[in-house]
Amino acid sequence: MAYSLIILSMMLAIAASLSVTTIIDKKSASATQASVQALQTGDSGIQLALKKINANLTLAINDAANFGTIGCTDSGTATITSQALQGGSEYVLSFYDVSGDPVLCNALANKIGIVKSVGTYKGTARVVSVGIGTSCPATISDNDSPANVYATVRIGTQCWMAENLRTTKKPDGVTALIEGNGMYSSNPAGTGSPWGRLYDWTTAMNSPTAAAATGEKIQGLCPTGWHIPSNFNSSSLDNWQMLSDFLGGNNVAGGKMKSTDLSHWNILNADNSSGFAGVGAGYWEAGTYKNGGDLAYFVSSDEQNGSDVKAKVLSAADAKFDTSNSIAKTVGMSVRCIKD
Repeated sequence: MAYSLIILSMMLAIAASLSVTTIIDKKSASATQASVQALQTGDSGIQLALKKINANLTLAINDAANFGTIGCTDSGTATITSQALQGGSEYVLSFYDVSGDPVLCNALANKIGIVKSVGTYKGTARVVSVGIGTSCPATISDNDSPANVYATVRIGTQCWMAENLRTTKKPDGVTALIEGNGMYSSNPAGTGSPWGRLYDWTTAMNSPTAAAATGEKIQGLCPTGWHIPSNFNSSSLDNWQMLSDFLGGNNVAGGKMKSTDLSHWNILNADNSSGFAGVGAGYWEAGTYKNGGDLAYFVSSDEQNGSDVKAKVLSAADAKFDTSNSIAKTVGMSVRCIKD
């Protein structure tokens, strides 16, 4: 009898222990489920934000195509709170620029560099934060000897050189370019900053092969991690067209891309509000330097056909940015590089 009581006591103790363990496991599972659900809710907010931002980069955050004036409130920064989601979960979005400073509702979506989403489920909150766009160093150096240092500028989600390329070396830093054979230094204003040198298309590309499709990055003479800007079929996803679209379109973008220094242009139709600081470096054609102070021709990685390319043109005469001007590949043009 005593033996039986001992066995029964041991069984009850084990049962009690199992019961307590089971309860602890359930509590742990419940907490884990809430944490996972909160994290998933925060991530859902991020995915929605990125989808809207990428589709409407040149519209304000509170534009109807983005989050609307009702959906967006300025609470230190632009803030979006979701409607109650399934199971009572919720996310709250907030937006910041690449420096971490708040971005308000009336700012263009391409000013956003960081999106933070706080997901909440049954009292448990989890934070998801992502960086978007391209970081932009203050300066970039090429592979010349000694290296040339270029100022840069972040325009929308892109990082551009704010001066024309002036390297005399290929990207290997050893092979010299030949003056008068693809590289031209005949600008009376000189070849230093911001004028740079002029390069024919094949030299600038460091190859006779054009970009094959939208998004292809060809380094050309640019520093490592940078490439010749593309404008394949004038797609809104291409570098030059995205720049123009961000600045209001081809009819007005040129004025925002040109230096306001009268020594850089014969006529000023510019405010340089973008910081691109384009200069009238002219071009080289058939052994002659032409149109200094009047025009700037920029290289693009796409081609019009086997012998011509679609040069990008700024003119002193107006505020336009011409992205479809056909010009021979043998013409010497300015080069601006864009960060990968």
